[in-house]
Amino acid sequence: MAEQNEYLQEAARSIFHFSADDQIRKMCRDRIEYHQDLRNYERFIEKQADIIAQKDEMLKNALATIAALQAQLEKK
Repeated sequence: MAEQNEYLQEAARSIFHFSADDQIRKMCRDRIEYHQDLRNYERFIEKQADIIAQKDEMLKNALATIAALQAQLEKK
């Protein structure tokens, strides 16, 4: 039917064009969301690494304190 009517042919072309544009926009949005998710994940990993580093420093200080207290006990 669209083959016989030029108006229907033009409408079909327009629908196809807009549909393709929507698909491309969706692909672009998906790519943007993917990169946002990736950056958020990387920030989360960095934050966790900072927390681990802080805890390692606290553990190091605690072990130094324990060693100093043990040395004091051995002197007595």
